[in-house]
Amino acid sequence: MAQLTERPEMGTRIRVIAAGKYQGWTGYVAGPSYIPGEEAYVKVRVSKSAASGLQEIKVAWAAGLEKLEEAR
Repeated sequence: MAQLTERPEMGTRIRVIAAGKYQGWTGYVAGPSYIPGEEAYVKVRVSKSAASGLQEIKVAWAAGLEKLEEAR
């Protein structure tokens, strides 16, 4: 797992990892809070009916897998 070494840009699309595995959620970074390291807490706007809205979710950020192209 790649380390999160920089602040995620607001609006960057990511895949959300919860409970140690990919949950099928794609989110957009909606707030700057994070903790450097393999796992981070960021405010993510997710679009899945069961979890839609703005939430603070524990995410893993792996270059080339969880960090996707910046949202347009």
